[in-house]
Amino acid sequence: AMPVKVFEWLGDDRVLEWGVESCGPQADTPFRWASRPAEEVLHRVVMQRQGRMAAAGLDWPKGYRGEWCPWMAPWIESVYASMDWGALLLIDYGFARHELDHPGRSSGSLCAHAQHRRLDAPQELINAPGTRDLTAHVDFSALAAGAAQAGFSVDGFATQSRFLMNLGVLDHAQALMSQAKDVMEQTRLAQSLQMLLLESEMGEVFKVMLLTKNLSSEKIADLTSFGFESGDRRAAL
Repeated sequence: AMPVKVFEWLGDDRVLEWGVESCGPQADTPFRWASRPAEEVLHRVVMQRQGRMAAAGLDWPKGYRGEWCPWMAPWIESVYASMDWGALLLIDYGFARHELDHPGRSSGSLCAHAQHRRLDAPQELINAPGTRDLTAHVDFSALAAGAAQAGFSVDGFATQSRFLMNLGVLDHAQALMSQAKDVMEQTRLAQSLQMLLLESEMGEVFKVMLLTKNLSSEKIADLTSFGFESGDRRAAL
C-alpha cells in the first residue's frame, strides 16, 4: 500500500499538487481539498507524461488530473536487493501508461471503497476519515521501468482474465460445477468465474506481471509457459 501524489495539469507548464487541509473544529467535515504549485520533481514527471501523450496526438484537456507514485521505484529496488534469485508475481488493478494517461481518463483513478461501495466524488474520499479505503490504479509501465532499472527481467504481463485462462481456469471451473450439489451452487460458481474473467468485472482491469532475477532461460520458459502462454502485453508497456 503506497501513497500517491495527486496532480492537475492546467495547461502550458502549470501543474498543481492536490492534498487535504483541516477545516477547523466548527466545520461540518474535518478536511477539504486544497492545492499548491507542484514541487520540482512532480512538475517534471507530469510534464513528461503530458508531453508523451501530446506527441502521440492525445492531448490532455486543461484541468486533467492523475496520480504519481514516487515510492514505487524505491520499493521494487528494495525487493530486488532482498533476493538472490527467484521470481516475483505481481497482481493488482491498473493500466499501462498509455491507458492510464489517456485524455478520456481526465479525473484520474483515485477513489475510495466503503462498505463494499466504490466512491468517486472527491469530497466523499475525505469524509469520515478512518472508514474509507483510498486507492489508485497501478502504473504498470512505471513498475516495469523501475523493475528493469533495479535489475529484474520483466518476463510476463497479462490481464487477469488471460492469465487465468492460460492456467486452465475453465476446465477447473467445469470440474467444480460437475460436482455441485444443485443449480444454486452451480450459479454461484458461474458468477464467481464471471467476476474473475469478465472485462466489466476484474478480468481486464487486474493485471499480472512476472519479474525474475538470476534464473536460467529454461526456468523462465517454464514459468511463462503457464500463465503467459498467450496474451502477453509487454509490448504495450
